[in-house]
Amino acid sequence: MNLAVIHQTLRSQKYYAQGMWRALHLPSDLLKNARGKIVIGYHGVDFKNDTSVNTKFISIKKFEEEIQLLKNFTNIISLNDYVNDHVDDTKLNVVITFDDGLESNFSLAKPLLEKYEAPATFFISPLWHQGKDVLWPDLVDHASPYAPTCMTIGNEEYQKDRWGKYFHSSGEPINKHITKQNRIFIETLYASLLPYAGFMKIESMDPYWKLMSATQVKQLSQNSLFTIGSHGYTHTNLPFLSNEEVTDELNSSKQILESVIEKEVQFFAAPFGGYDERTIQLTRKANYSHQLFAQMDVVGKIKANDIIYQFGTNPYLSAYNQVLFIANKKF
Repeated sequence: MNLAVIHQTLRSQKYYAQGMWRALHLPSDLLKNARGKIVIGYHGVDFKNDTSVNTKFISIKKFEEEIQLLKNFTNIISLNDYVNDHVDDTKLNVVITFDDGLESNFSLAKPLLEKYEAPATFFISPLWHQGKDVLWPDLVDHASPYAPTCMTIGNEEYQKDRWGKYFHSSGEPINKHITKQNRIFIETLYASLLPYAGFMKIESMDPYWKLMSATQVKQLSQNSLFTIGSHGYTHTNLPFLSNEEVTDELNSSKQILESVIEKEVQFFAAPFGGYDERTIQLTRKANYSHQLFAQMDVVGKIKANDIIYQFGTNPYLSAYNQVLFIANKKF
């Protein structure tokens, strides 16, 4: 077992134990008495909850356990019902969302959502329109083991630490540094890292990077349980883009998705949860009815009916503890 795997195993055990400890201090009748409404966010689904590959993935087994618990203790509703306040006042009302548009959402999550008749919204970045097969954060994560110890992307230098993770010359982790770059830099990133994308030839890695095709997105939209939303055109962090780039991210993704599903795309979930007052106004100008942010501070800073907080799920927790924290509306 290499150092990176040992490190991730210890991290998983630490976060699982922390979750257990915090859950013990929640009220025993929390699930029974929870009320109101909440939007929860998932990313990918895999076969074994392997957080050493991606820390945002949940196993198909645990996902089914969480859906069962949500069905038993809460009222699962659509995002449309959430914004129109069509809720059950005697229960906690939960909206299920998925960011990124991974193929595992279609092949693994969709059948379970259909089995339990659970509505869900999928936020998609239509990279197929650009001839790309993988989101850049996944390319960085999975190509790094195959790439050189030192790498220059554009004019920026990155070097691996002893765990095999890249850091910018400033000391910032590579993913954090790249979220502050514009779309021209992202294009350079693809050109630099795709030669090292050997993971794309390993079938067991497919759930961690493969994206839904346009055909699969259309099939999802044809089921009344499911809603399609936009996750931007290139999955870049909007606050670090120019007004023109932000507008293109919003308009292009909306138009492409609408042409595929032949329905209006009303909802936008910001990549990385990133926002500022400028991007909020530009998103409104792009004719999205609501925008979702996966940052807790959005609740306190912005009081607007079209702004929704997306509560991120935690793959390090047991299914029961995850649902407890959802009912608690905070970790």
